[in-house]
Amino acid sequence: RYLSSHTGVIEATLALIHDGTPNLPTTLPPRKSGFFGRDTLAPVEVEAETLRERLEAGTASDEDLSLLYFAM
Repeated sequence: RYLSSHTGVIEATLALIHDGTPNLPTTLPPRKSGFFGRDTLAPVEVEAETLRERLEAGTASDEDLSLLYFAM
């Protein structure tokens, strides 16, 4: 939900529109600690179902909503 207001995304989009090359990272960021930093993740289907349940129940947190977009 924050993607459209992210300065880097706006600049990259404008560069692409004007036939430029966006100034975006070419490597993955370091692995985060916490929920997604753990070594063993549940299968993506299980993670997706858990997120779906929270969304449908209206209990999704801001962190849950941020998972709908991939981090840069």
